[in-house]
Amino acid sequence: MRTWRTVIGVAALAAGLVFPAGAAAGADTPSNPAPGATLATAPDRVSVEVGATGPGAEVLVLVTDAAGVRRDVGDPVLRAGTATVRLAGGLAPGSYTVDWRVTDGTREGFRSGTFLFTVAPAAGPPVPAAALTTLPRTPAMWLAAGLLLIVGSAAAALWRIR
Repeated sequence: MRTWRTVIGVAALAAGLVFPAGAAAGADTPSNPAPGATLATAPDRVSVEVGATGPGAEVLVLVTDAAGVRRDVGDPVLRAGTATVRLAGGLAPGSYTVDWRVTDGTREGFRSGTFLFTVAPAAGPPVPAAALTTLPRTPAMWLAAGLLLIVGSAAAALWRIR
């Protein structure tokens, strides 16, 4: 019985590495454009409500296209809890990722999030929904997936022994 608790605990830990609690952060954060929005015309800026910040807060807003090329220009401007960054002109049709992070003035806490929006002129087809739900492939994700595979194999071996 204790073995199964260990296996479940390790699997939960590995799942936490692959899908951390903050992974969906930003999905409910007010922004312009809204998360998951499909726009007929490209915006000239992106705004994200990051909440109250103290003196010395640092804000980062990055906008990248599907190829990973940054499309934001200059530093974000923070006013009344909303960070706004200008975009390079002429965004092409496609999906764009917005990654934001705000660190408070004490550097003890931070908030962050990620969301996508799509530019698809009315005449063209929108980007498939599957492209908007793809998780980024990071080394931590691959490490956690390998750990899950090892734990699952060990659990199966233990099950056969009993």
